[in-house]
Amino acid sequence: MRQTIPANVLSATCALLGPYVPTLDPPALTRALEAVKEAKRPGTVLLTVNEAASRLRVSRRTLWRMIQAGSIRPLRLGPRTVRIAEADISALDAGGQGDGRS
Repeated sequence: MRQTIPANVLSATCALLGPYVPTLDPPALTRALEAVKEAKRPGTVLLTVNEAASRLRVSRRTLWRMIQAGSIRPLRLGPRTVRIAEADISALDAGGQGDGRS
């Protein structure tokens, strides 16, 4: 069962963190909390952008294009901290969508 955080709690939290994270708003906070919860699942291995690009044998730029296209779902752990689940990369690589040189 998915728990929802009341809107007033999200707003108050964003107000308290505002001086430290000026771009934080309730939807961004909700996404960050969900990413952290998913990252803490047992057995989840997270890769940096460099590690994920290396595993797929593509450049960082190509990996970001894949993220923007929706092929890869990033876990945003902070304003500049992005991780990618190893299982997502393995599934994508197994599907033959790596560098296209197959």
